[in-house]
Amino acid sequence: MAPEGAMAVVGGNWRIFHEMVKKSGAGLILNSSVAAIGFADGKVESRPRYTVRTEGSEHDYPIEFTDVVLANPFQFSKITPAEDVFQNPIDEIPYVKLHVTIFASPFRYSPAFFGLAEDKEVPGTVLTTLGKDDEPSSGAGKAGFFSISTLRKVLNPKTRKEEYLYKIFSPKKVTAEFLRFVSCPTVCPR
Repeated sequence: MAPEGAMAVVGGNWRIFHEMVKKSGAGLILNSSVAAIGFADGKVESRPRYTVRTEGSEHDYPIEFTDVVLANPFQFSKITPAEDVFQNPIDEIPYVKLHVTIFASPFRYSPAFFGLAEDKEVPGTVLTTLGKDDEPSSGAGKAGFFSISTLRKVLNPKTRKEEYLYKIFSPKKVTAEFLRFVSCPTVCPR
């Protein structure tokens, strides 16, 4: 999670990985999902060579590999490894379902939304934790979000006025009512 300071590559972040593959000299086969990884000739050597089978194929790929890199969460890959291909079991990663909401508003954060007096300024980034009465399974607890950040000021193309650009990370899709209370010009009831 990068509530602020996130970077991007012009043309898309996929270019980072594309360049890594290109510079490594590795072959790249697109639109083919790996279904199985095994040992060449079915034996484990001091420096094993691997075979790869793709979905929809009954035969291994015709080239043996000295290394295989798994570049996705293994638990979602549907890859069947041969016995002893992995020296240690791969842990299942408990991913969190995350919603990212980016919106613009002519208003700053509402201090009342954050339980502050009207004359207090809210920090540009707010990170939340679970309260003492929140259940860990509740996601973000009573706050309803993991973080909210002011990204920058932007120019509204219709009104030609400056607005604040916000980003929210939350376990569920935020509602219009939530957005109205977060950046409300006066004291708003929650």
